[in-house]
Order: sequence, then C-alpha cells, then structure tokens
Amino acid sequence: MVTRDGAPYAVFFASCYQHDGENESWIDVVFGTWGRGTEHDDHLTFGCRFGPVQGSDLPAATAVDAAAVAPDSALFGRKLSRAQALAHPRVREFWDVVDFVVGADPIVHPHHYGHAYRA
Repeated sequence: MVTRDGAPYAVFFASCYQHDGENESWIDVVFGTWGRGTEHDDHLTFGCRFGPVQGSDLPAATAVDAAAVAPDSALFGRKLSRAQALAHPRVREFWDVVDFVVGADPIVHPHHYGHAYRA
C-alpha cells in the first residue's frame, strides 16, 4: 500500500526475478478508492518491467501491459495496455509510484542495487 497525505493512495505488486544473470522486477500499480466497504469500480492498473535495457548501464522502467499474469478481478479494475498507459493522464503518478517502489521497497531496491535503502 502506498499512502498520500496519510490516506491510502495505491497498491502495488512487485515480482522480482533473475533471468540469464540479470535482475528484473515486474511492477503493477493499482490506483483507486481504498478502504472497508468501498467498491472497486474506479480501480485502474498500470504495469512496468524494471531492469536492464539496451544502451544503458543502469536499470530502467519500461511500460508493459498491466497485470498480464494476474486473473481479471475487481481489485485490478481496468488493466491498461502499454499504449493506453503511456497516453493516460495519470501516467506521471504511475512513474512516481514506480520510482518510490524501486527506491524504497525493502525487497525491490536491494534486488537491483545490492544494498538496503537508507533514508
């Protein structure tokens, strides 16, 4: 759960893998209304792959079809394709959450950088 101004803002799911000796993470971010008794009809999911990219020594995030391996459910709401995500007005918010997850999550950060995040 990611909070904003002390209130639930988004939920993320991150899966960390190693393929051919390279670390990568697949991150889905769900925006919507959160809390007991709330509906999920406003949920919207973005997805990205974070890891090595051609032409860079540093890992980077690349938009992908959201929650592609997750079953359709109310939790994920509308799963955006890569093209839909890149054109969506909330795409900047998505990248902000991805930056936070990669920088501060206690599993994702050391998976890519080999050390724990220090605030």
